[in-house]
Amino acid sequence: MFGLPGSLQNEDLQSKLLPAFTHNFKSNLPVDTHQNFRIIRELFMAQPKIKEMVSPTYRKILYGTGEGENHKKLAEITNTSKGICLFLWLPTKVKTKIKIPVARFGFILAANNSHFAQDSVVEWLVCTKTTVNIEDQSNNHFWCSFNRHGMTKWTIPNMYLCQATNGMNINTLDLFIYLLKGATRPFDDSIWEWWRSQEKNTPTNLGWYIDLAIKTWNYRLK
Repeated sequence: MFGLPGSLQNEDLQSKLLPAFTHNFKSNLPVDTHQNFRIIRELFMAQPKIKEMVSPTYRKILYGTGEGENHKKLAEITNTSKGICLFLWLPTKVKTKIKIPVARFGFILAANNSHFAQDSVVEWLVCTKTTVNIEDQSNNHFWCSFNRHGMTKWTIPNMYLCQATNGMNINTLDLFIYLLKGATRPFDDSIWEWWRSQEKNTPTNLGWYIDLAIKTWNYRLK
């Protein structure tokens, strides 16, 4: 994985080393999430050209080049009345021929899994520009709703790669294969066999998606 941090120092020293706004954001998180928050923060901050932006209410923290529509984003963590949620910018399905198609995905984790732990199990990826509303799961049709590009808004992990490239989204498919395998066209039979295996066996651990977001970030900065 990219930029994995080394051993952590003790919690008091780590807290003192955090910028004031970041420390205030962390203080609003449950104590049992603090260590994993520090780990994931170090991972994001190790990437090139990253800025850390904390909202005035200390309820949102964004990692990217800036907050505006035209800025690149890597990750966002929100801590609101709806709960804590991690968002990552990942490859996505688009109808246009945009070179690097990405979208903001929120993550719903299995019960009792840590919000930021790399080994936490992902149950749903939610493609959204706003919040993740758990109550949507009570809607029997939530799983078949789509955004304007035809990407399902709610996707189970083992369908993410398949759904994001459904309909011959060549740019997205090529992006996935480059990020995950380092291969570019023309693809031989071994690459296609590998890709079919990836589609069927997409990992469910949160760390895989964090790593994919970081690889996507570094590719976008080329």
